[in-house]
Amino acid sequence: MKEHTKVILVALLSGFVLFSCKANKGAEKRNSDTAKTAITQEKFQLTFFEAQKEKSIENYEKSYEQFRACLEFDDQEDAVYYELAKLDTLKGNFGSGLDHIKKAISLAPNNLWYARLKADMEVETGDLSSGISTLKSIAARDPDDVNYRDKLASLAIYNEDYKTALQAYNEIESIMGVDEDLTREKYGIYKTLGDTDSGLNELIKLSDFSPNNLAYLRNIATHYNETGQPDKCLEAFENIIRIDPDDGNTQLALAEIYSAQGKTEQSNKALEKGFSDPNSSVNTKLQILVSIIEFKDVKVNTDLLISKLQSAHPTNADVWKISGDLAATKGLSPLAISSYKKALEIEPNDLNLWLTVINKEVKAGEFENLKKTGQDAQLLFPLQPEFYFYEGMALAKLGQADKAISSLETGKSFVINNDLLKAKFNSQLGNTYHSIGNFQKSDDVFQKALVENAKDPFIKNDYAYCLAERRQSTENAKTLINEAIALLINHPTLEDTYAFLLFQNEELEMAQKWIQQSLNHGGDRTGSTLELAGDIHAKLGKMPEAIAYWEKAQAAGGTSNLIEIKIADERYISK
Repeated sequence: MKEHTKVILVALLSGFVLFSCKANKGAEKRNSDTAKTAITQEKFQLTFFEAQKEKSIENYEKSYEQFRACLEFDDQEDAVYYELAKLDTLKGNFGSGLDHIKKAISLAPNNLWYARLKADMEVETGDLSSGISTLKSIAARDPDDVNYRDKLASLAIYNEDYKTALQAYNEIESIMGVDEDLTREKYGIYKTLGDTDSGLNELIKLSDFSPNNLAYLRNIATHYNETGQPDKCLEAFENIIRIDPDDGNTQLALAEIYSAQGKTEQSNKALEKGFSDPNSSVNTKLQILVSIIEFKDVKVNTDLLISKLQSAHPTNADVWKISGDLAATKGLSPLAISSYKKALEIEPNDLNLWLTVINKEVKAGEFENLKKTGQDAQLLFPLQPEFYFYEGMALAKLGQADKAISSLETGKSFVINNDLLKAKFNSQLGNTYHSIGNFQKSDDVFQKALVENAKDPFIKNDYAYCLAERRQSTENAKTLINEAIALLINHPTLEDTYAFLLFQNEELEMAQKWIQQSLNHGGDRTGSTLELAGDIHAKLGKMPEAIAYWEKAQAAGGTSNLIEIKIADERYISK
């Protein structure tokens, strides 16, 4: 019994041991798999962390490698594909980037960040249809996303999908409320579609939202004007004036309408009110003024408008520039120069404006002002040769030859690779050296000028005149002036010089012929030419004609200091 029991007990115990061994082996396998998963996950996390670290220090190549390595541990992690797609975008690899972001979306289809990146990449690659589709899905899933709805609208407009664009803008409006920029975009779409009624409704909705904003009311008036509804346009503008009679922009618009309707008096009154308003658009006023000047609209008092413009915008340089231009067209040189100088006070760095002032002063013979203008300009443009040239010219005309030569030589030293400008300097130096009796130096620089610019008739003219005054090299002087006249026919200054050369050489009959040609071509407005005409006639014994020319010369100005004695004594007096 005991043995039997013992066998049974051994058998039971053996079975128990066997069962225990099997159970332990199963547990060991499960523990081993869990350990492997944990190790893999730990390696994934470490690699992912390392990739993020490399990206934070902009080591994108290394970061990309590490993210790719993450997939060896877990190829179903959507965040890795998203990060790879972003890095692809940075490198411009949009094809690879799209593959990665599509994989991320397949693993996490509800992640809006992934969808947004996909949309951006589709737009970047020019796949507009896919981009629009993706943006639509983003808008459908995120009722408050304004940014991507705006992108959707812009892309749809570019793709001429105006229905989608309008829907996107309407959804933005439902989120943000009525907005000026949105209204402008929607109005533009309706205008493109030719749906003027819907466009008008948008403008009215915006105006109703902010009824005191006159700009919105002007938009409505402008709409009526552009859609060929002049009566409604006029009514809309007149409604604005009833609200704010001093609104200059509306007055300017009314002026245009009244002018088109032939209501000149009403148009002029509206113009005056519009020009008087400092808050109305100065650019619009300038455009109106330019149009009036170009078309020579004599029904408009431009002087009055200029005055009001100056009062309303005294610190706007363009206002004074156009004031100067208008004065110049009327021959009002002093007023033009004064206006240009006021513009220079506002914009002192306007090089062209300085040159405009200087040229006006040269033509007006304002040599004291020219000297100062040249000196003032040099302070701002110390390396600009022209300002030394004009200062030197002014100083020479004022009898300050030494200072003139100094200024001219300084300016000439700044001339680089410009023979034509250097020739101008040398020609002026030739005149100046001649004026102080340094004829050798005068000849030297004149000859340099002729080499530098052999086609300038005025260099030849000035050199010929200097030679005539000295009564030297008559044949050379005649050659020079004949060459000048061949280059520029019928010019009174050149003909005056030829007449003077002949006069000096006692060729009086020919001198009379050439001075008459000069007078016929405009020399009759120049005092020195008229005086020479008198001198020639006096030497010919034609004293009544001589006195008449001298008196005209005295009235014109710019004569020698002997003119009064010639008239009083009724005789020619040589210098």
